[in-house]
Amino acid sequence: MDKMKKASIVAALCALLLFVGAVGCNGNEPADIGEVSGVSDASRTADSEGSTTQETEDDQAESSSANMPGESNNDEHSNQTPHKTTSKTTASKTDSTLPSNKDAVFGSSKSLPAKIEGDTIRVLAFEGWTREHGKIIKELEKRYGATVEYTVTIWSQVANKLALDTASGISYDMTATDGTMVSKGLMQKVDKYFDLSEDVFSASRSVMQQAKDRGRFYMVNSTNYPFVILYNEDIFNNLGITSPGEYYEEGRWSFDTLKTVLSELANKTTSDGEKITPFTSWDLTSFLSCNNTDFVKFNSSTNRYELNLGDTKVREVLQFFQDINYNIKGFSSYQGWSEADFKLGNTAMYMDRFGNKTHFMSTVKNFDWDFVPMPTGPSGNTNVTPGSAGWFGVPASSKNPSGGAAYIYLFLQQDYQLRQEYLRNYLKADQIKRYESLYNKVISSDVWSVGISTSDNLFWEVASGKDITSVLESYKTKWNSDIKTFYNSAVVK
Repeated sequence: MDKMKKASIVAALCALLLFVGAVGCNGNEPADIGEVSGVSDASRTADSEGSTTQETEDDQAESSSANMPGESNNDEHSNQTPHKTTSKTTASKTDSTLPSNKDAVFGSSKSLPAKIEGDTIRVLAFEGWTREHGKIIKELEKRYGATVEYTVTIWSQVANKLALDTASGISYDMTATDGTMVSKGLMQKVDKYFDLSEDVFSASRSVMQQAKDRGRFYMVNSTNYPFVILYNEDIFNNLGITSPGEYYEEGRWSFDTLKTVLSELANKTTSDGEKITPFTSWDLTSFLSCNNTDFVKFNSSTNRYELNLGDTKVREVLQFFQDINYNIKGFSSYQGWSEADFKLGNTAMYMDRFGNKTHFMSTVKNFDWDFVPMPTGPSGNTNVTPGSAGWFGVPASSKNPSGGAAYIYLFLQQDYQLRQEYLRNYLKADQIKRYESLYNKVISSDVWSVGISTSDNLFWEVASGKDITSVLESYKTKWNSDIKTFYNSAVVK
C-alpha cells in the first residue's frame, strides 16, 4: 500500500462527529471530541517537503457519542456497547431536525452515478445517522428510488463486525473505514466513483493521494482535523513570557522554543495562586508527526509496514519528550479533568482540534485564548502537521457499490458545506484562515494501524528518565510480533 493510513487518533475514541469525516489520535482522545461521523487517521508522506466537555444533554444526543470512526481500538474513554439492531429508513419516513441537515444543498456532480445496482443501500452506521442524514436519505430516494438500511454499531467494532458479517454472507454498501480494513481486504477500490477535482475534495486532496493502496483509492474523505495547541493568553501576558503565538509569528515555533516556554512556566502560579499546568495533550504520537517520522514505516518492496525504531528522527522525538517531562517537568498526561482545567484558566497549553459543530472553548469568557499549529521538530518542516482525517469506503462484499458510493459522496458534500459554518461558531476570521491553511498538511502516526497498541507506554517509560536505547530495544520484539500477527490475520485480497 502506497502509504496506507490507518485511522490513528485515538482511542478512547471519541464521540462520533455528526457529519464530518472524522479524526485520529492515540488512545487518549476525549470521549466527546467531536460530532462527526467519519473515521480518523490522516495519511503520511515520509519525506514531505515544501471530552469531558461540559455539553448539554441535547448536545450529547446530537453528538451521538460512541467512538470516533477511524480511531484506534484502544477504547479507554468509550465503554459503549454496539447496537445490534438494524433499522430500515426511507426518505418519506425520516426528516432531520438538525440545522445541518435542513441547510444541506445537493447539486449535480460527476461523482454521482446515473444509476445504481439496487434499490436498497445498506449502511454500517453509527448512532444517530437515521436522524442526522435525513437530507441524504431524501436525495437518494429522489435520484434513485433507493431505500437506506442502517445497521448501527460503534467505531471500535466496525472492522470486526464487517469481517464477521462478510464471512456470514451479510453485506454492506457503505461504511466508515481505515487503512487497517483496507489491508485486510475488506474494502474495494473506489477510484471510478469519485472525481477528485471537485471542490468537495479541496481540503483533503493531498491527504487522499498519500492514502492510496498500491496506487488505488479504497477510501475517501473531505475533511481533515489538524491538531493545534490552544494557549491561555492571559497566563503568558501576566507572567511576561513569550507566547506560542509570538514564536509562531516570528517563524520560530519549534521543539526548542516549546521547551523554552515550558521551562519558563514550570512551578509558576496563576494570578489567583493556582499552580499552572504548563501543557497537556491526548495524542503523544503527534510529536512523531511533528518531526516527520513514526514508529513504523512502509516498505514498498514488501507492501508492508515494518518497525522504524532505529530512525534518528524517532530518537530526537523521544529525547524531546524526556526533556519536557523528566527534566523540565512541563508536560502532564491527559486526564479526565484536563479539559476542565484549561477552561478554568489553570492550564497554559492544551492540544486539541477544531471542525465539529461545537467546541468547548466557545463558552469560555474568563480569559483570552488563541491557538498555534503543533511545533516543528528538529528534522521536521512546516509543510506537515499532525492531525486526523475521516475515511469512508465501499466494502468488498457490497451488492450495490454504486449506491454506497453515492451515499458517501452526499455525506462528504454535506460535510464540506458545513465545515466553515461550524468553525464560525467559535473561531474568528483570522483563526479560521489559519486553521484552514493546515488542512492539506495533515499527517498522522500509522502505528495504530498495524496492531501496535502500546506506543503510549513507550513514551511514558522514556518520560520516566529511562535510557532511550534500552527502552526502544525492549519494545522491538513485542512490536515485531504485533505486526506479524496483524498481517497473518489479514484477509487475502
